[in-house]
Amino acid sequence: MSEHGGASGDTDSHHEEESSFQSSGTSPFFADAMLDLDTAHDLAETPDASQLQRKTIVSAADAADVLQLPPMESPTRRRSKPETTTTNHNNGFSDDPTMLPVMDNVNNNNNNNSLPRHIEKQEMMRITHMDSTTTTSTLRRMRLLWSSLPKTRPTWPRDWPWALAFCIVVPLALAGPMFLAQPQQNVWTQPPLSTATFGAWIVSAGAAVVTTRWMYGRRYNDEDRTSRHERVAAGLVNFAAWSVVVYLVLAVTILIRLPAARWTIILPLAYTVRDVYLVRRWKQRRGVAALTSMPSTASQASSQASTGQSSSYASRYAFFQALTAMALDILAQSLRRASFFRVLTLILLTQTIVIGLWRQALIGALDDKSVWLLLLAALGGKWATGTLARLLSLVASGGVVNWFVQQQEQYPEDSNHDENDADDVYGDIELSAASDSQVPEAYRTVGASVYQSVLRMDDVLDDDDDDDDLEQEEFRQEMEQDRNGIPTSSHAHPESLSTVRGLVAAGLSVSFGSVAMCGLLGGPAQFVWSQIRKVHIWQQGHEPTDSVMEKTWNRVLLWARSFVRSNSDLAMSHVAAYYKPYPRASRDVSRLIEEAGVEPVLHDDITTHMCNCVGGTISGAIVLFTGHFAQRERVLHGHDYEATDLDVVMNMLMAFILSYTLIFTVMEPLRAAIKAVYVAYAQNPRSLSHAYPLIYHRLTRLSEANLS
Repeated sequence: MSEHGGASGDTDSHHEEESSFQSSGTSPFFADAMLDLDTAHDLAETPDASQLQRKTIVSAADAADVLQLPPMESPTRRRSKPETTTTNHNNGFSDDPTMLPVMDNVNNNNNNNSLPRHIEKQEMMRITHMDSTTTTSTLRRMRLLWSSLPKTRPTWPRDWPWALAFCIVVPLALAGPMFLAQPQQNVWTQPPLSTATFGAWIVSAGAAVVTTRWMYGRRYNDEDRTSRHERVAAGLVNFAAWSVVVYLVLAVTILIRLPAARWTIILPLAYTVRDVYLVRRWKQRRGVAALTSMPSTASQASSQASTGQSSSYASRYAFFQALTAMALDILAQSLRRASFFRVLTLILLTQTIVIGLWRQALIGALDDKSVWLLLLAALGGKWATGTLARLLSLVASGGVVNWFVQQQEQYPEDSNHDENDADDVYGDIELSAASDSQVPEAYRTVGASVYQSVLRMDDVLDDDDDDDDLEQEEFRQEMEQDRNGIPTSSHAHPESLSTVRGLVAAGLSVSFGSVAMCGLLGGPAQFVWSQIRKVHIWQQGHEPTDSVMEKTWNRVLLWARSFVRSNSDLAMSHVAAYYKPYPRASRDVSRLIEEAGVEPVLHDDITTHMCNCVGGTISGAIVLFTGHFAQRERVLHGHDYEATDLDVVMNMLMAFILSYTLIFTVMEPLRAAIKAVYVAYAQNPRSLSHAYPLIYHRLTRLSEANLS
């Protein structure tokens, strides 16, 4: 097994691999022929990095042992290596948690069989715990577990301690500052500042309703649906430029109207610089194919392909437009528009009430001038609003998963496609019904060498592998108990579970703890994930040292990766589909997207930033209006409790946070739907090939390039 440098504990797999080497005329690494791995590690060092690539699959049987979303194909069957890493008893550095990857490339001409300590985990994508089983058997168990969606809702709630904590902490955090604060009758409870925040709250509620109606609520027929979604996607892109304008106007307004607090313009200026930098970088970044822009519609794509304008087809803005139109179209097909709009409106109304309570709690804490009450109010409001937004994520993710399952049932022949070409996993695979010559130039040439995977699952995998057998078996037993003898011929949820009402009922009952956990930790995990990527870029070419500072830093990175792996908001698709506990779903999805090559693509997705631009633009405009009102009232009429320039700026900041939270709640279904598309594609990509072949082809090329 010369290219993997390991041995499988499975005897049948071993014989198949040995026979394949004999047929190819290559002598296997001697550890493959010696089933005593302890002796093998004592006799020879680990092979060099050139033998540890993930690109070759030596057995058709191994190629078939892969992940699979119910019951569709998995890209790992076709594109990722079925790793057969073994237990490590004498490999002293493989289980050292402080050894983190700090280099991306290894000299393949190095004839030394030993690997430097700092690159061992970078190249061996799976280094299991010394007592863990092989990754191949783990993937086989996961495939069996995910063979179909559960037919009934579990009776025992998932993550119930988090649900209990939410029910205790949030009411206390929101009500405590209002009742425990000692009123001092300062500027925060008196006009014009209190009036300004109240006005921002009301106006933002109206803006949220209008945005919801524009994006999700308008009636249409099947012929107009796609074109309307494309118009919505094109409209969302315009907010990237408008956000820069709004932030600049905010900075100028503070500088001119509130000179005593001019130093606070650093915040809007920072957002302005960030948005300008990102827009400029995205427009200039070309990648391998030197592609800079992309049309907003499929018809424009075909026109450009026929006229030789394919070089304008791959900008991130255009791909975001395509993903947005696709996600809205999927939601419209999988969830009834009227039902989804009613639920969205109801949750938005609840969010408005919660934000009103949050405003009162913050004003009470500021009136009392208590830092602890202010932190308590901030925590309670953030957790409450985040949980309501994640409830919408659950509904949208469930709709996307059900659409993918429906596509599988409509095209069942795709589920068996890989059985015919498993021997050529990394060969020239037919990616869709259309040949490469029929696909636009951009999709045939687009590459992904600029993408780098930064969240190495092997760095954080060891802590959980010991529990995989127990957790998977318990989850399997729960699913069997929940079926109660119902036939499993259909792979989708029953109709009562796949509707908007069924998804909301699950989110408020059995999965409420998972929703609450994601509402508190999902956002921080996403932020940490983005910072890990920046650290990874900074570490490229950095020579490792044995200093105490670097060892401490590596341990911090290890903790950060473990935190992201267990709390990623990508897990909501598995929570909605399988009723998994949130940490279990997050770990499964993290492993899946890394195996499928989708994780680096997720890093470069701009959906979250575009949603931030929408929220920032609308909230900034509202704050400009309310801030002008507060300043005008303060100057013209005056009050017993005169507010300073800094008080007005802080009032504007509070109004911005409240308005932004409400507007971002409207964007949450779209953001969650696009993330669920990535996860579902990683499990069963061919479900996109019939409905959205261009997006399917692009994602396939990118993910396969990431695995090469």
